[in-house]
Amino acid sequence: MRRVGAERIRQLALEAVEEAAAVALRAPVQRSRALAVALAWLLHFGRPSSPPPRWPFTHFWDALAVERDHDRQVSVTAAANAIYLALGEKRNHDQVAIFRDAQAAAEVARAAALAREQAGKRRAGMNEAARDRSA
Repeated sequence: MRRVGAERIRQLALEAVEEAAAVALRAPVQRSRALAVALAWLLHFGRPSSPPPRWPFTHFWDALAVERDHDRQVSVTAAANAIYLALGEKRNHDQVAIFRDAQAAAEVARAAALAREQAGKRRAGMNEAARDRSA
């Protein structure tokens, strides 16, 4: 296995933040240990010159689970922006769009699969009803 450098881990951790933020636009996020590790890594190693403040990371974590859509969306966006600023970076809006588009595409795919499943059940029910009538 190839060794991964700190910059690559930092990039992956920021991508985990973006992925969670994109999911949070639609619904509360099921917070995982993997995301907790990514946030902890960014907090402790994301800015080698001096440690960033803790609050953007805890605010992001807490905001992911907020039930009210508008409150969650605003809080997650603000906290994600604060994480980038705490790390001395500006949030890349092209990257944000990639994760939001991927999340939207996944949601469309889930809706299409559900519609196909429901159509199949309706067809099966219609076939069963036709068999009952013919018997």
